[in-house]
Amino acid sequence: EKSQIIEIKHNLRTEKIPAANIKWIEAMGDYVKIITPEKKYLVLFSMKAFLSKLPENQFLRIHKSFIININKVINYTSSKVNVEGVELPIRRYRGKDFRQTISQI
Repeated sequence: EKSQIIEIKHNLRTEKIPAANIKWIEAMGDYVKIITPEKKYLVLFSMKAFLSKLPENQFLRIHKSFIININKVINYTSSKVNVEGVELPIRRYRGKDFRQTISQI
């Protein structure tokens, strides 16, 4: 079972972030930027590796550059998702998975 607490190395420290606090994760080359209400973290991880650390029923990859916390979604269209006031793009081939997952909440 995946943990509800994510451990990351940030600024030479290991920090624990509750998964529920994460709004979205954005790809930045070899790094991922983790967006929370309090802070932004830049950590050395691939998107695929980071997604494997997250609870599956709570996070969904909507684009090659974005993983979102589906509990933070306010509204969506066929091409964009509004995550707490910020619009993020959905890739066309990921839209079906997104709509299927969001309808189960």
